[in-house]
Amino acid sequence: MKRKRIYILIFYTLLLPYSAYSQQLSLDTCLSLAKRNNYSLRQARNNIEKAKEVKQQALTKYFPQVGLSAFCYAGLNPLLQIGIDDAGNAGARDILNTIYQTYGSTLGLTNPYSIVNQYGVMASAMAVQPIYMGGKIVAGNKLAQIGVEAAELQQQMAERDKLLQVEESYWLCVSLKEKQQTLNDMQSLLDTLYQTVNTAVEAGLVMNNDLLRVQLKMDETNTQKLQLSNGIRLATMALCQSVGIDYSDSIVLTDTMQALDSVSWFSITDTSYVRPEQQLLSLNVRAEQLQKRMALADALPKVVAGASYYYTNAVLDRHSHNGVVSVAVQVPLTAWWETSHKIREHNRNIENAQWQQQDYNEQLQLQSIQDLTAVEESRLLIEQHQRSVATAQENYRIALLAYENGLQTIAELLEAQTLLSAAKNQLTDAQISYRINLRRLNTRSRTATKE
Repeated sequence: MKRKRIYILIFYTLLLPYSAYSQQLSLDTCLSLAKRNNYSLRQARNNIEKAKEVKQQALTKYFPQVGLSAFCYAGLNPLLQIGIDDAGNAGARDILNTIYQTYGSTLGLTNPYSIVNQYGVMASAMAVQPIYMGGKIVAGNKLAQIGVEAAELQQQMAERDKLLQVEESYWLCVSLKEKQQTLNDMQSLLDTLYQTVNTAVEAGLVMNNDLLRVQLKMDETNTQKLQLSNGIRLATMALCQSVGIDYSDSIVLTDTMQALDSVSWFSITDTSYVRPEQQLLSLNVRAEQLQKRMALADALPKVVAGASYYYTNAVLDRHSHNGVVSVAVQVPLTAWWETSHKIREHNRNIENAQWQQQDYNEQLQLQSIQDLTAVEESRLLIEQHQRSVATAQENYRIALLAYENGLQTIAELLEAQTLLSAAKNQLTDAQISYRINLRRLNTRSRTATKE
């Protein structure tokens, strides 16, 4: 019994560090978990494997198509017989009967004679090798390779967008936590103010109305704390679902707003990076061109070589076999009429794909400017709100001193306190916005460098 307790103690001692670690979530940990566990990223990776299997299917068209077949049967009677009685001329039947009576037994002949036996087996093997199929096999394999490249690009896009979403969710949770701390600080100030005003009311220095105003503000703060607590819980649950782990109330996000304060400013120095969307549209143009080539193949001659071997014992009660080598040439004479319209259709598809590519490239230039503008704007807002927080703190200090000296009302003091909380929340939002805009800029351009 004592040994069992020791084992249990050792087990929990070893488990404790891992249990504690599992509750600590940094941004890098969340991104790593999302890459491994997220369902949409799993599907994207699975789509790559599917595309590779399609490529392997297309590759088999280069090789001979080999088939085996076998057939056996048993009848109540021989399937095909011919005898003397089948002769249409009576004189011929008499002559044949005389010959059969004289020589039939010597030659081993029977009357009637079985052409197709009552029992039989037939087996064959055939191999067909395409020599020239109008270029359709080559185009199909190139198209399958494009499918693999497209799936890989789509996986990159899915991972990029999902990791950006995870980071946004992470910093949303951090910002809500920061706003919760701001409310806690405000509640502490209100608790202190409540004691001060209560003392002043008891001393008859101020009216009871001032105490009621403070109480109303405290109730409002408590309501905001409850709403914020629910928001934090839901945001954390959404984050856990994105990274593929179970939600727990004990989860702690290790990256804080202080980490944002140390982020260096970034600027764009190069715009040569080709985004996956651009590469995908380029592949779309190539795919349409290959589709046109495959349509053209339907109107071109086709050459196929074949070899076959067969065995049977069903005919004339003998074992027979043979082999055949063949070459077939197919020239579609009337297919060009239909194919010409197909080619025109594919020409329109190619033009549409090229226009779509050009339109996206133009939109991308505008989007790059928007992303850079958003980063610079959020950068300036951080500096502005930092000054606003400093101003609001000084304003609250002066308002508190003025209230204590009877120079301001409690309403003016509470307003100064509200302004301070609003300034801190605005600074938090600006810091989060800068981080998200910076990540979006880096993800889309991959050309951001530190100043």
